Amino acid sequence: MNGDVPYKAHEYGNGNSVEAVALVAGFAGSVKDLEQAAIDLASTGRDAVVYTYDKQILLAGESHLLPEFIETLHKDFETRSADHILRRYGGVSLGGAIAAGMQKKDENPRHGLYAATGINAAELVMQHQLFRAVILAVHKVDIRKAFEKTGHTIHDLREKWQYLHTAPTSGLTIALGGLDYIVQKRKISRELNEWHKTNNNIHVIHKPWLGHTGTIKWYNSHITELLDTDPNRYQK
Repeated sequence: MNGDVPYKAHEYGNGNSVEAVALVAGFAGSVKDLEQAAIDLASTGRDAVVYTYDKQILLAGESHLLPEFIETLHKDFETRSADHILRRYGGVSLGGAIAAGMQKKDENPRHGLYAATGINAAELVMQHQLFRAVILAVHKVDIRKAFEKTGHTIHDLREKWQYLHTAPTSGLTIALGGLDYIVQKRKISRELNEWHKTNNNIHVIHKPWLGHTGTIKWYNSHITELLDTDPNRYQK
């Protein structure tokens, strides 16, 4: 794939608030996946931007697209939030990894809000059998072979995407579903425990009876509960 990954930005709020929030949808996701969350954030006096993007970000099998897209969205959000004092990031599934990458580029972000995310991206596309089967059934693409055709192995993808899995220096809350077989809580919890060693402002909301889609839906309608975990939530 040549050029940038196409994306759309959907804005909510009156544009005059102190805080702007970037929400990034999951792979092949819809604005509806995060629309209620954006509306609820706007009702708290914040402005929100929901980002959706082309599925070729993974289907093209090109490793440079993901980190370049994070940089593109970060610049876009910086422009849209230029008149805001505070910035916050959030997202679900692959969008969570993208938003977290944006959060780590920000000099002084507020507490991040995430759900159904945190899996190692290299392992997702190269080793995750369920994800591979779903992508093949829905999009008619063998995701692992797509990356192999462009010369990639899991080892070099881990290296190229390592930045996505470094510990954040700012805080975040993540909702994880106990029945999520894409983002398996057991694996993610180990990584979060490692992050917690260097940053104690990391919180996990456990939803034991929710799968991947259910956790995303819960996030969409309960984002204010994640806001309540921000230790600086009363600072405007």
